[in-house]
Amino acid sequence: MNLQIQIINTPDKFRPMAQELVPPLVELLRGLAAEEAETMRQDRAIREEKRRKGIPVHQGVPEQTALFKDHEARYGRLVQDRCTPQLLAREYGRSYGEPGKYDYLNTECRLTFTMKSSARAVVETFFSKCGLEMCHQFILRDTGGGWKISEVNYGFQSEPGKWHKDHI
Repeated sequence: MNLQIQIINTPDKFRPMAQELVPPLVELLRGLAAEEAETMRQDRAIREEKRRKGIPVHQGVPEQTALFKDHEARYGRLVQDRCTPQLLAREYGRSYGEPGKYDYLNTECRLTFTMKSSARAVVETFFSKCGLEMCHQFILRDTGGGWKISEVNYGFQSEPGKWHKDHI
């Protein structure tokens, strides 16, 4: 799906940065969505095997523990070089579900880009998930070693400008 980027509150000199910063961010988030979907596929297979063997749904099995650790490791490899150490310290890959956290990037969403200084850019996504009108905010910073995601926030479209800290 080709996403349209709406550039807002951005001086002309920073407008070209939208095409430099947004596509790699979207590619990363789509990669995270694919990882989550694959983990869910494997989890469903494990749950089906548990059902077949008569193991209660709530009872854990070693395969689920291993899957969770594998998911966290694969997720970590995807985000390690793309996020600041401060954001990574907030944890990552600690859950998976259906729909996945960033699945909306493969369907319909609106995306905005704002950049007012040469060191910081903000990308916001607006989407519907499970009947809620939600949004994510990604703050990217020029770390000297390239642009990295330094903050992730979530919010609700019914509360514009109100953000809650999140993790990648």
